[in-house]
Amino acid sequence: MFSVGDIVIYGTQGICRISDIGPLPMSFADKNRQYYTLRPYYTPEMVIYAPMDNQAVVMRQPLTREEAEALIAEIPDIETAWIVNEKEREV
Repeated sequence: MFSVGDIVIYGTQGICRISDIGPLPMSFADKNRQYYTLRPYYTPEMVIYAPMDNQAVVMRQPLTREEAEALIAEIPDIETAWIVNEKEREV
């Protein structure tokens, strides 16, 4: 569960701030369904209404600085994935 003001990573939109939580502000919308109102960081004029009960699109907290640095430090130890069949590599 997230709160107004939280920063989240939403699907392929990337970094967003939750600006509101509640029903959609549209006359045709189901007033019983709750939505996060998201403002993408890189396109703040855009508005995304994400249903709170949506399981199809991933919404998560961003990594902390420490988590990101730990992940970057692990990169040299990650074995390169290799596909032997050249035709499969093209896909």
